Amino acid sequence: MVTYSPAHFEEPGVEVMHAPMQAQPLSTPVTMISSDIDANHIPLHLFHGPESCISPRGIPPFIHK
Repeated sequence: MVTYSPAHFEEPGVEVMHAPMQAQPLSTPVTMISSDIDANHIPLHLFHGPESCISPRGIPPFIHK
């Protein structure tokens, strides 16, 4: 999957991107459809695996052996 990211939003330093998630580990995306507002709380947990994998729930991804 290819996504467009403008140059002024690019951040090559992984540590810089991880710092806000570690400092504030709860995200609340808010959306509005018609006249309804919906807010969802999403915990942010980083998993630092052997290949720098990140899991949405902090659980290592399943690895076939």
